[in-house]
Amino acid sequence: ARMAEWPVPSVADVGWLGLYPAGFVAILQLMRRLRVDRTSMLTFLDGAVAGLGAAAVCAAVVLPQVAASTAGPDTSWPVTLTDVAYPSGDLLLLGALVATLVVARFRVPSAVWTLFAVTVALACCDSTYLAGIASGTFAWDRWQRVVWLLAAVAIAMSAGTAFEARSARE
Repeated sequence: ARMAEWPVPSVADVGWLGLYPAGFVAILQLMRRLRVDRTSMLTFLDGAVAGLGAAAVCAAVVLPQVAASTAGPDTSWPVTLTDVAYPSGDLLLLGALVATLVVARFRVPSAVWTLFAVTVALACCDSTYLAGIASGTFAWDRWQRVVWLLAAVAIAMSAGTAFEARSARE
């Protein structure tokens, strides 16, 4: 049924936000398949910490603006946190992917490069969404819906890509 306004957060948000923990598990599995040693794993964790730091800074800067712009009788903290969760999750995944690329010396399967490009596109799209919400000027554009759809398709197609396990030391 058509709704005048979508409920936020919704059951769909639970599914979409599930992308981030699943993404981290997939990146850890990728590291295992690439046979990364312990020292390189520490570098991966450094990348994850850098991603967390970037997400924390962005949340600290943007969260008050989003909370102020969405303040009203119908707005709650779950709405604000849901709006901020998407770009923050994108930054965390991006940090983990960059660390993976560095640890693997940029010799990764094409599926990893696809996931990197998808994560950059999602980060741009979700950040644009959040900036629009924070400024009170957001309006749904077709390009955002297309980006989200293409990202979901690219992630699904990358999931079935087989590749040889290589050593990161090569």
